[in-house]
Amino acid sequence: MSEHKECARRYWDQLWAQWAGSSRRRPGGCDWLEPFEALWSDRSLRVLDLGCGSGRDALYLARQGLWMVAADRSRAALSGLREEASSLPLVCLDLGEGLPLADDSLDGILANLSLHYFDRAQTTRVVADLGRCLHRNGWLLARLNASDDVAHGAEGYPEIDHGCFLVDGRIKRFFERADIERLFASPWRIEYCAHETVEGYGHQKPVWQMIVRWESRG
Repeated sequence: MSEHKECARRYWDQLWAQWAGSSRRRPGGCDWLEPFEALWSDRSLRVLDLGCGSGRDALYLARQGLWMVAADRSRAALSGLREEASSLPLVCLDLGEGLPLADDSLDGILANLSLHYFDRAQTTRVVADLGRCLHRNGWLLARLNASDDVAHGAEGYPEIDHGCFLVDGRIKRFFERADIERLFASPWRIEYCAHETVEGYGHQKPVWQMIVRWESRG
């Protein structure tokens, strides 16, 4: 395990262990999902919540009848979620090592602030692997760090690549619109992409909210 991966693993395990032991177990809500409900009007969809954290998004969609799998790199996060939702399939994985899923096996992927922890080259590989797992015209609904959020959590840390900072041994990436357009070029199709300011972990956070479609199969 690389030094960066080990730092990230320790950080997230400590964070979610703290949240699980407090009254703040479920930070934030699921209001951000409501504008996108047309994506899951078909309740038979198979959807992966990638970087599920506290599990609030996965539980929200599962309670609407979707077939959900919740995945995270932190065993502490998954342990806390298992106590609340014993029937929800949970997977511990490192996204940077690829998804342990078959080709063409998912209708949708939810990635709420979980795709910006890699440098540019690895992010490209991760996104290609997401496409591999999606049906043709399958969707990715994601939120990414926006470039004007660098002051939160990365200010004063070294920039190791364009938009990528090394924060206490962990990589954090911040995206401009042009970065997204390059990353999700064909065979992806950007259906929606908007810069928003959201409430997260007690502060205002600029993000990109986006829907992209995978248009290649075979």
